[in-house]
Amino acid sequence: MDTLQSVVARSKGKEVNNQQHDGGAVGLPAVSAADGTARAPTKLNPLAKEWFPWQERTPEKDRSLFVTFSNGYPLSDFQIWQFFTIMYGECVEKVEVIWPEIRRRGRGRGRASALFGKVVFNNSCLPPFILRNKDHAKFWVHGRPLWCKKFLPH
Repeated sequence: MDTLQSVVARSKGKEVNNQQHDGGAVGLPAVSAADGTARAPTKLNPLAKEWFPWQERTPEKDRSLFVTFSNGYPLSDFQIWQFFTIMYGECVEKVEVIWPEIRRRGRGRGRASALFGKVVFNNSCLPPFILRNKDHAKFWVHGRPLWCKKFLPH
């Protein structure tokens, strides 16, 4: 009895070889029984659990960089987002810059200069790529230094 692969191969004028090699027939394209189209042979497990990347994301800590600024030269969330977007494309999920509040004697509350923040990326391969597999990296954003290192939550 002919298999679907044999019939498709004969209709295309190819010689049929029934020997198996690395999960597929030698000399034949793998054929999907559903629509008869040719596809490359695969070693994927057909019984594997389906993966939904929008549901099963890499933890945020693995997709983040800790950023610091020089005292008196802070950068805004937008400036940091804009820098990484221009340099690496649409890769930033969110930027958090910590602006501490300070108490002034008799004058209420004011804002101190930000010294650090966190950048969360869409993909976990971006932080090592941006750091070039080093401990830290220094960038100049709008004439101000921006130091980045891997985010390590405590």
